[in-house]
Amino acid sequence: MHRLDWPEGIKGFFALAFVLAIFFSYDMGIRPFADPDEGRYVEIPREMVVTGDYVTPRLNGLKYFEKPALFYWMQAASIKAFGINETSMRLWTVIFAILGCLSVFLIGSRYYSNGVGLLSSGILATNILYYANSHLIILDLVLSVFMSGALWCFFAAFVRKDKSPHQHKIIVCMYILSALACLTKGLIGIVLPAFVAFLWVMFTKNWKKIPEMLYVPGIVAFLVVFLPWHIWVISRNSDFFHFYFVVEHFLRYTTTIHARYQPPWFFLPVLLVGFLPWTGFSLVALKNTFPKKQMSSENIFLFCWIFGILGFFSFSSSKLIPYILPIMQPLALITGISIVKSIKSESHSFRNGALINIFLFAIAIAAYFVAKPQISDVLQDPDAQTLIYVFGGVFIAAAIVLLAAAYPNWSHHRRFLINAIILAAAVAAYFLVELNSMLYDFIYVLGVIFIVTAIVLLVATYPKWSRYWRLLNNVILAFTAWFVVVLLIFASDVLQGLNGLAIGVFFALVLVPIAFVLLTIALVFGHLLDNACAAHADSIGYRYNALLLFLFLGANMMWVINKASTYYQDVKKPSTKNMADIIRLNKNKDDLVFCYDRYYQDFPVYLNSTVNIVNFVGELEFGANAEKEKHVIWQDKEFWDFWKTTDKRIFLLISKEKYREVFASKVGMHNILDFDKNFTVISNQRNQRDVGSNNASPTSETYASTIFNAEAASASQRGVGSDNDKTCAASTNMSNK
Repeated sequence: MHRLDWPEGIKGFFALAFVLAIFFSYDMGIRPFADPDEGRYVEIPREMVVTGDYVTPRLNGLKYFEKPALFYWMQAASIKAFGINETSMRLWTVIFAILGCLSVFLIGSRYYSNGVGLLSSGILATNILYYANSHLIILDLVLSVFMSGALWCFFAAFVRKDKSPHQHKIIVCMYILSALACLTKGLIGIVLPAFVAFLWVMFTKNWKKIPEMLYVPGIVAFLVVFLPWHIWVISRNSDFFHFYFVVEHFLRYTTTIHARYQPPWFFLPVLLVGFLPWTGFSLVALKNTFPKKQMSSENIFLFCWIFGILGFFSFSSSKLIPYILPIMQPLALITGISIVKSIKSESHSFRNGALINIFLFAIAIAAYFVAKPQISDVLQDPDAQTLIYVFGGVFIAAAIVLLAAAYPNWSHHRRFLINAIILAAAVAAYFLVELNSMLYDFIYVLGVIFIVTAIVLLVATYPKWSRYWRLLNNVILAFTAWFVVVLLIFASDVLQGLNGLAIGVFFALVLVPIAFVLLTIALVFGHLLDNACAAHADSIGYRYNALLLFLFLGANMMWVINKASTYYQDVKKPSTKNMADIIRLNKNKDDLVFCYDRYYQDFPVYLNSTVNIVNFVGELEFGANAEKEKHVIWQDKEFWDFWKTTDKRIFLLISKEKYREVFASKVGMHNILDFDKNFTVISNQRNQRDVGSNNASPTSETYASTIFNAEAASASQRGVGSDNDKTCAASTNMSNK
């Protein structure tokens, strides 16, 4: 990239891989597993590891044939290597997110320029949809990376005129990647690449290339990868073929069997929002690239890739947001190409993209205020509100950076200094969220961040100061050292009460890495400062450095979104982790565990055991019908009769709302083991162990008011048992008490 000293070749590749690894892995384990998807794609491999059966996928002990086994195998490998935790289980999606960015970098650098590859990779990494899916344990990102890899191989082997001497190896690789895509999420892994290739052949009239595409060694390689598991699972399960190929492929696409219908235009707003903060530049890139009377073969292929897949899913009867992930890579590439071209030619395209982005930022802020009542429950948490302000601050800072880049002559003096102030405030607010318990002591650190940022941007405004950049870099290093000292002071509270070994581990694993990262950042700041001073003399270099700053802000947007998602999930899709921990500590071998009226898919993961389900079947319907003898699904009356008569101890997980509904009418005694704001765990017998609760043990009257609220009756109580034996009598006249 012009004015950007990024290494080329293998050094640049590994340097970028290192940066991407830091970016994507940050806070990857911050959230508990989300229900249902993340719970499902951890539970199935967990059961594979427990049973040793890696052929027949099972969910909650029942056959589950909706998806192939490759991703389950990868997750099972993580379980064997690292155990089950939120970080290890998201490892593969993070790895594939990095691989997707690296593949765009390789294509951009190989066929366009090093700058195009680097910028396109950054655009892909810092758009909302791609980054959000990198921290979700679902199949779509993995599928998109395999599928995109196959299409890039097609691009290199057939679309480009400068043929590679390794063309046949690339074709074989294309078929293998398509087979891996099929083993990830079904036949879509070969259907979509073949569909895009057919569109390209049709538009370019390259029919003579079809025999070359049907390369026999490639087809053999595809079958070698694709067939073994399918043959094996069919031989063990006669009901697999119809459900997997007919129901989950043909009927899923052509009917509303899964109740996922959306209108044909559904993916257009998804793309507009999902590609932020680069949407404005992508729209300009699409306008400048497509359609033209004489498009290059490469642009026709990218056109077929983007709009072919977009059209394919738009006409599907089943639509989910992640389905559109396979077009992220080509969209990032054409956006990077367009930005680099517009900067070099000093055309208005860069300005137009920046202004569209600013307009979309304004719409996003307005949309927040419109939607605020719908997320008021999420915003009750003060930290969630703070994150909204941080995100808004980063948005504003990004808008000013774009405005300054769009109009370089406006960026001097006060306007650029205002930008420095806003950017520093946004970064400072972000750190405040990270360490809000240290508010007063952290004021000193805020000053450091503000001063460093202001100096960097101010010196970039006045290039005649550039000869002092080494001195300023030393100042930055000094401030960073001060920051490390402040961290050590903060750590004194943490170190109290720890033994010598624990203190050593804390220093080795926490403080030393933090200090190393901070010093590295300081050196990078100094390097960027040198670039900024050298580039300010011309608008081209100035805009490149503005893009660097915008990428930095984009990364902060993604991190804030990731942290904000924890608050959203806690309210909208709460985790059963705490309740599962309580049951696991109390449960004996012969005890039974049930979910009531819903199957919470993260529950068996945290419980480390399958569960029984009352009054619900959902996506377990196929497995429940295929293996009725397992009796995993219970009807309501059947369950309550069993509850009253069995000698076995039963643990029942039930939502707060459902508890209010059920026990306002049910007759019988039940023991309340524990509860939180979302769930209650009850048992048909008294506790046999004294296990500490996360909640202060309430009286039955206090607990009843929590559960039933003002509109429901209090539970009668006798105050029997220990603090952890909360016993509630549910009687027919409860509502009249």
